[in-house]
Amino acid sequence: MIPVHFKRTLDKRLEPLRQRFEALQPRERVLIIMVGMVLVWALAQVFYFNAAAMREKQLYRALSEAHQQISQHEATEQYLRVHLSERSLAVFESKRAELMRNRVELDEA
Repeated sequence: MIPVHFKRTLDKRLEPLRQRFEALQPRERVLIIMVGMVLVWALAQVFYFNAAAMREKQLYRALSEAHQQISQHEATEQYLRVHLSERSLAVFESKRAELMRNRVELDEA
């Protein structure tokens, strides 16, 4: 709530402007109101909508980076799966070869 003394002071200061506005022709009043509306719209555009658009760009950038990281992790996972399966196969083959040598030795004995 606005204090009464502040409101009176404001009314006193704005009274000359109100009188000048009322002295204008109707078309001049409309032009002043339109300019005021455009000014309010421009300020809203600069301070609100541009900020929202910039935030949206930041979010899209962050989302894009997250997708890239996911792709990198998936590629790493795929590489590790292949590498581990090849390694497991190599370990299996070496154990098989060792068992075959043991069998041959046992057959000879």
